[in-house]
Amino acid sequence: MLRFAFLIFIGLLLTSACHRKNSQRMNHDNGSVDLDNQVGNTNPDPLPRFITWIGFKDTLTERLDTLLFMNRTACFGFCPTFDFTLFSNGVVLYNGIQHTVPLGKKWLLLKESDWDEIMKLARMADFFELENVYPVNQREMLVDLPNINILIKNDNKRKHILDNHSAPAKLKTLEEAVENKLKALLSDVK
Repeated sequence: MLRFAFLIFIGLLLTSACHRKNSQRMNHDNGSVDLDNQVGNTNPDPLPRFITWIGFKDTLTERLDTLLFMNRTACFGFCPTFDFTLFSNGVVLYNGIQHTVPLGKKWLLLKESDWDEIMKLARMADFFELENVYPVNQREMLVDLPNINILIKNDNKRKHILDNHSAPAKLKTLEEAVENKLKALLSDVK
């Protein structure tokens, strides 16, 4: 009896799938036209990915992807140490660790237009084609210098670069622009 009920369930599932496939067709005077393959059919504009205000649920980041991560690490002196994490909904988590203002964690919002500007700069810097570590010869690493770690994800590409020193000017320009854009968000927070 249980097998019979299972076979009926599978049969109903298959017929409903076929019904949905046929319902995507539209009847015209000359027959049916598949809407997915219709000439001149353009995709609608994508919905915005980024939110415009932060609610409690927006800070639950377990189900969100990281679009950008940037941090400055400590040195043997008084180097500012902080990190920024931009999630796929536009929420930015700032963590001021030491020798920076403000200290502690802050939740911020980045506009989608600002993200587009960052990605434009990343493309201009050929970010996804750069080396993963600077200096390229790791024997030249200077342990007293702060490192800049930057990770960017776009179009299913994810790239992380560790910059200790001797990075190309286009990467330094990108790092500075990203840091300035994200630090500008802090000026709005009291």
